[in-house]
Amino acid sequence: MTRHHLSLLVFALIGCSSNNDVTVGDYVIQPYQNTPPEQSVPGQVFEDVTIRVVNRDSDPQRDLTVTFTGDGTIEPSTVVTGADGTVHVRWALPATPIEGVSTAKTTGPPGEYQLIASMGTETLTIPTSAHAFKVDKLDAGFGHACGIVSQVLWCWGTDLNTWTTLPPTAEYAMPVEFASLGTVTEVAVSEYSVCVLNATGIPLCSASSTGNQFTAVNGAPELLDLSDGDAFFCGRARDLTAWCWYARGATPMQAAQVSPGLQFTQVEAGGGQTIAVEAGGFGCGLTAAGEIWCWGRNNYGQLGNGTHDASATPVLVSGGHVFTQVEVVYSTACGVAAGNAIWCWGFRGPMTTESSVPVLVSYPGGTGALLELGEFEAYVSTPAGKRMWNGGDTDDIGLDGLGLDRISADGQMCGLTAGGEAYCSWIMVYGGGDTFVTPGGVVAVPRPGTTPQLSTFQGASEARDR
Repeated sequence: MTRHHLSLLVFALIGCSSNNDVTVGDYVIQPYQNTPPEQSVPGQVFEDVTIRVVNRDSDPQRDLTVTFTGDGTIEPSTVVTGADGTVHVRWALPATPIEGVSTAKTTGPPGEYQLIASMGTETLTIPTSAHAFKVDKLDAGFGHACGIVSQVLWCWGTDLNTWTTLPPTAEYAMPVEFASLGTVTEVAVSEYSVCVLNATGIPLCSASSTGNQFTAVNGAPELLDLSDGDAFFCGRARDLTAWCWYARGATPMQAAQVSPGLQFTQVEAGGGQTIAVEAGGFGCGLTAAGEIWCWGRNNYGQLGNGTHDASATPVLVSGGHVFTQVEVVYSTACGVAAGNAIWCWGFRGPMTTESSVPVLVSYPGGTGALLELGEFEAYVSTPAGKRMWNGGDTDDIGLDGLGLDRISADGQMCGLTAGGEAYCSWIMVYGGGDTFVTPGGVVAVPRPGTTPQLSTFQGASEARDR
């Protein structure tokens, strides 16, 4: 085998075009096939990156040894050009394991990555920018999620078509922009509806009956924030009273005040939701005194007052605890008290059994902050890192490896990195399987214009029977 010296210049390979050919001495280096794009998805795998070497007469050059290094996993690390002058490598960007997911689905931390081909002291660098979709605010639902980017609404997910007129496509993971909606400041996502606040704080909602047409909520005052359930939404008015409305089906959306004399406010030491609602009108709110008051359905004891009697007006959660945070999902509620003590009541959720009064929840790793409450799980910050706790076990599911910070959860979950890049449950992004499960791992939400490796579309999620 004859080894030729080939000086390789550093250049960016974008696409497959003769405009990117580089002449080095007697040779021309060509980006030939499957060249990684300028923008990619974290954890993406490029199965067959191909580079070709020809002479000035465009004749392929063989027997040139090229060594590959760089970020992630590169196989093989050394390649010799064949009769057609090409070398082929598989380049997998740095990855984080996705538990319970097919190895065909990959994810990893965001970053700027390079594949470097070397011969002697000269190198050829192939860069790619691997980042997830970046949002300012985020709310996750059962099978889809929405985010706000520079006060514009974007949504994505496997059941996006349950509340819009958008048909399911092979690119259902791609975020869809709702620019015609105008300026939005808050967003809340339920299973069948999405509500936002416009620039003046008026709530507008889109439901399965209205498609992607957002309609103002009748009787609603200007609101400071939003919270969601399967069919109900709530928010605080400027006087800190709670207002709620039904947003599913053909019934006109009409807001009603929960209790004229009860104000819900954010406690300085808190940081979670102050108003939280879920299926069938069950909701809770936190007062400045650290009390949690709940109203609505009570079939699982989710009002936390020791009974199973429903109440149209708020009732005080028993126990005399002073809470700094409240979280609600499905038919479970949790409050955080002094020392990050987590108390939960209602449906089992992160507890081991159902309870109509607050129960202290303990989990491996000791106490830690409650980040979010999911359908059957809680997301907590332990001394060992961020974990998902399902009442019987703790699991990282990539929370630490991906650097996820802010978390939103319902049937599935999404999280944001410190830089605002969105990762969601793999079921939400890729589809398929039973969506009514505890999240088993997260993947990057792709940026519009990127080409992630998607599995075959398997349809929108089915509605839950509650």
